[in-house]
Amino acid sequence: GALNLPDPDHIGDRYPHQVSGGQLQRVMTAMAMSPRPDLIVFDEPTTALDVTTQVEVLSSMRAIVEEFNTAAIYITHDLAVVAQMADVIKVLRYGDEVEEAETRLMPSEPKEDYTKTLWSVRSLEKPEDKSDDIALSINNVDAAYGKSVKVLHDVTINIPRGRTVSVVGESGSGKSVSSLSLMRLVEFGGGKIAGGRLLFERQNDPAVDLARTDQDVMREIRGNEIGMIFQEPMTALNPVFTVGRQLTEGLRLHKNMSKSQAEARALELLTQVRIPEPARRMKQYPHELSGGMRQRVVIAMALACSPRLL
Repeated sequence: GALNLPDPDHIGDRYPHQVSGGQLQRVMTAMAMSPRPDLIVFDEPTTALDVTTQVEVLSSMRAIVEEFNTAAIYITHDLAVVAQMADVIKVLRYGDEVEEAETRLMPSEPKEDYTKTLWSVRSLEKPEDKSDDIALSINNVDAAYGKSVKVLHDVTINIPRGRTVSVVGESGSGKSVSSLSLMRLVEFGGGKIAGGRLLFERQNDPAVDLARTDQDVMREIRGNEIGMIFQEPMTALNPVFTVGRQLTEGLRLHKNMSKSQAEARALELLTQVRIPEPARRMKQYPHELSGGMRQRVVIAMALACSPRLL
């Protein structure tokens, strides 16, 4: 209840895959808080939360820390969270301490250049693109986890080629399920997901109904036409395979590349997503990478086969 989980009396009956990423992180936060520890370590617990829920959860965390006189370490890359949660900030880079100061001082008086770059405002410039060529249409879609947990109802989205459509909503509103639906990874109750001619050029039909497409064809589409960057990199990556194997496997399967060609493409992808020492990372396992590097590996995997839709 304190963490604003929906239906707190019954959400415990659900399995992890039946709640949103934000709800799952709040459940984990509740588990850590339940024994009222003397020290609690928050390792980016609000990363997957929408901004409105994040404010509520941070407020609950801060109140609990104060009420129970608990010491807290909050690990994050989010400077807005730092300003709300921390009394003292310690900045690290490559495992070394850069500087430490009270929160009220550091934003206005950072001493080191690296800290200044962390506090600087960054923006992306995007060119205006007026393309109206529809690559994918999601029409009147209903979807659910099995028959008991209904998530989407009558959702319609049109995605033009060369454009980015953003699906926005609070935690549990169905954002991730809308993506999983077009990948055919959750059950449909109705509706149509149609891939246009521009997306699936090899198809003669300009409106391929993905909601009814054969699973063998869907595997090919997921391999060559649609790339997906999942929310949780540790569940998207296979823990028993190296990063290199996971990147090259799809290239060899879907693009018929030789081993050397696939390895060269994998190195190029890791460099593209700015992973340091890509040749060394190829030989490492997911647990040997930081959370940020794991997420960039997932992005590289999604880009590997040059999909028409991301």
